[in-house]
Amino acid sequence: MHVNGVERTWQTPDVPEWTKGEPNVAYTDSEIAEAHEAVRKAGHSENLYKLGLIYSVGDTVDLVQAHMWFNLAATRGSEAAKECRRELSEQMSKDEIAAAQRAAREWLKVTHH
Repeated sequence: MHVNGVERTWQTPDVPEWTKGEPNVAYTDSEIAEAHEAVRKAGHSENLYKLGLIYSVGDTVDLVQAHMWFNLAATRGSEAAKECRRELSEQMSKDEIAAAQRAAREWLKVTHH
């Protein structure tokens, strides 16, 4: 997957750690909290995209969450999120994609952004 010009390899059962040509990217707890707070307040595509990145790299890998955030960012016009969502979905099962889509719809119902 290419994110901001950087090649990334999704974590899969046969690949024990994330690789992207350099050490794993990790977000601090405060960076994760700040991103969630920014989305809670405004829900701009760049903040939704950042949450997708947070959940798709480092110690916080959760493919369903990542897909959900990329999907929400894509609906707000983020081309980068559309590409990430497409590449991520190639590594997910149909059930995982469906769960991510349900979570995104539920987020939209509750959040009203």
